[in-house]
Amino acid sequence: MEDFQLDQAELLAQLAHEASGLARAARKVKKSGEFTPVSKEILEETGDVLACLALFQMGEEDWVFVKDRTNKRMKRWNELLKA
Repeated sequence: MEDFQLDQAELLAQLAHEASGLARAARKVKKSGEFTPVSKEILEETGDVLACLALFQMGEEDWVFVKDRTNKRMKRWNELLKA
């Protein structure tokens, strides 16, 4: 694999692009009426977002923060679903 460097502005632009791709995929699934959130397109776009985040060279503390945030969201959404 070729080694390349992107500056922060380019990385942020790419992250925005990949995140919008994920949002488009989610809207497409919603619009189809077939609520299968783990569609191939959503998985592919999620992988693109994660690959882009990896380019930011986040440290272990950053990933722990992301994991904690995810766990808090999941707990909250689970509580809302039970209500």
